[in-house]
Amino acid sequence: MSDEIINNNTNNNITTTIELDPLEQAIKNKENELQNELNRYENILRYERQTLLKVKDRVSESGKMGFFMIQAQVTDFQRKKDIEQKNLVKKSKRDFVNKLLPIIDSFRESRDLAPPN
Repeated sequence: MSDEIINNNTNNNITTTIELDPLEQAIKNKENELQNELNRYENILRYERQTLLKVKDRVSESGKMGFFMIQAQVTDFQRKKDIEQKNLVKKSKRDFVNKLLPIIDSFRESRDLAPPN
């Protein structure tokens, strides 16, 4: 493929064709090759940037999700501890009352057995 310089003379309607010297042609071809390679690398770089942004977004999102998961676990732990504490208080009260019942029964029996005044 040879590049040609075309000169249109509008007054005479004469077209002249001048061929480029082989060294200039080689330089022009090399420039085109380098420009194509540069364009290819720019496209690769653009794609890699987009991929990197997607990964960055996923990492950011997973970090947020990790925070929310930890927060949910802490909340769940606190809720379970509150329930356990309430159950422990109920059990303690029940045990206390169960220990007092024989004493109360003994007072009732002693009142029934005591001679009237």
